[in-house]
Amino acid sequence: MWRFEPGEPVLSTVTEKHGTMASSYDPVSAPSPPLVDFEEEGIQVVAVTSIIKDITLGQYVEVLAGVHCGRKGFVVAKTHALLGVSFDSNAMDIRLHSNSVRISTPEFLGTEIPWLNVQVKLLSGPFTGLSGIIKDVKVTSSRALAITVHLNNGHERTVGYHAVRELFSGQLLLDHQPLKRHQQQFDVEAPWKEIRVTILSGRFAGQFAIVKHSWIDFRGALRLSLWVLSYNCSVEVDYSAVHEEITGLPLHVYRPLEGNQLKEFAIKPAMEAMRTGPLPWLGLVVDIVKGYYKGQSGVVRDVNRYRVDPLIKSKKSGLTLTVERHVFTAVASTILVEVDYDAVRFHKTRHRLCEVFLPTAKQSFYCPEPGYLKDVDVDLNTDRDVVLVVHESSKTPLPNDFERETIFYGSWSPNLPPPLLASPLPPDHWILHPKLVGIPIKVDISSGPLDTSKKKDGIIVETVTGTDGIKVIYCRSATKTVDVPYKWIESFRDRPNPSREKGLMVVAQNHPEHIGKLVRRIHHFYNMGKSKDKHWLVVQRVDRSGPKEVALFEFLEFHPDDLEYVKETAEEQKWSTSMLESIRLEHLHIPAEVRPACQLAISM
Repeated sequence: MWRFEPGEPVLSTVTEKHGTMASSYDPVSAPSPPLVDFEEEGIQVVAVTSIIKDITLGQYVEVLAGVHCGRKGFVVAKTHALLGVSFDSNAMDIRLHSNSVRISTPEFLGTEIPWLNVQVKLLSGPFTGLSGIIKDVKVTSSRALAITVHLNNGHERTVGYHAVRELFSGQLLLDHQPLKRHQQQFDVEAPWKEIRVTILSGRFAGQFAIVKHSWIDFRGALRLSLWVLSYNCSVEVDYSAVHEEITGLPLHVYRPLEGNQLKEFAIKPAMEAMRTGPLPWLGLVVDIVKGYYKGQSGVVRDVNRYRVDPLIKSKKSGLTLTVERHVFTAVASTILVEVDYDAVRFHKTRHRLCEVFLPTAKQSFYCPEPGYLKDVDVDLNTDRDVVLVVHESSKTPLPNDFERETIFYGSWSPNLPPPLLASPLPPDHWILHPKLVGIPIKVDISSGPLDTSKKKDGIIVETVTGTDGIKVIYCRSATKTVDVPYKWIESFRDRPNPSREKGLMVVAQNHPEHIGKLVRRIHHFYNMGKSKDKHWLVVQRVDRSGPKEVALFEFLEFHPDDLEYVKETAEEQKWSTSMLESIRLEHLHIPAEVRPACQLAISM
């Protein structure tokens, strides 16, 4: 249920112009069409369905309707009119429409306010250089600190956290006087918060954004949560992907870190480059030789590092691999399992992955621990730069054991490139992409005994991987399969309908970073013109690795030709319809917009 109050900032979904509510709207007590004050056009009567509240990432809001009515939390994600709200942590607790909340202010009743009466000096603003005493500290609706300072000249000034330093030591307040256990709700100041930046790479390259949060992720890499101004959405990027907007400087140069923040978020450019480099070994076929899954094979899908305890003498690599294990039962499926680096070998050989493909200098963060390498007697130099020089020298190298055994080239030659699996080339056909392996996809067949050109429907095929590469198969029964030449494969004749599609789909073409993701439609829009060929889908990613399908908080946008149908049962589609019912109902109130160029593929 939507409600509006006078003074609330709103955005017109028709004109894309910002305004302020001039009247209240309540579907029960005040159902009349609301009035909005637009700066240039003045006060106008508008339809409720054509305005959304202008709420941004990081703001503190109160839920106005539904089972969570009255609860308050921070906005941790947003795309268009849909918000992700966290009540107790940085994790998202619920999804709801921005018109179902209102901006609020956190209340910390009975809590001792930190830094009261501390003498400080102002570093910015019209009173730069003056000193005073802190009289109040609040957490604002945008999840930042507002510090009220009583200056020695009699004025009072409310400033941000980074605008003041303790008078005598010059320290930030958190370093001068750390928060007590019951004051942790005031620890909301991440480095470079609210700084405007330019995004340097990725789908939002060249766009301006505002930093909302910073953290170290599971790889030890520094990540930023940004509010992209022109797209009205949030996005997560690596630290190295942005520069300060005006100066063009990296953030740690524009505003150097101090004290505890320097210890927690220290920037080492060389390590940052390694951590953000491409993951090694993705797509390699491996055999599991240790642990619960010993004797089974799979494909490497992810690589993670963990900290090795030096007090434990057992041999540890410091790396775990996520392997996609194929299960051939009545219905073929895949399972993701996590195993140690030492528990796998390259398919049908005795070689560890570093012996097959040594990570490059930018990937060296993902090399096994040096001590581990000595234990297993792998001939690798721990100086990654030296290793790179050796590989690029003009000397003619001798073949190693793997190169002698490899089946990819028949005979070894020093002029041949590295194995194809280590440096994959674009597939000859979209269905041969490694990320689509094991996914049952509906297609049309253009020739042979399975020809569907004269049939009412297509057939379900899937790809499997082995020593001879990736091939397409059709399961005639639980025990009998038929190989299908990939050249006969065509996309299924019926394309997904952007305005009402309910089926399960997979991203199959044109977006390498998203290929293999399973998605379902939640909304639609038109790209540069209201015609069939410019009709796009807004989709939500789903996870089917568990007993029931789960919706993930990742929203993407694709043309129908980028997607293919995936096999599902009637019960599975019924479950997904129920699961996505609320979010689809929210989008019913948002008309399908016609977008200008360069405003596509927003994800979170």
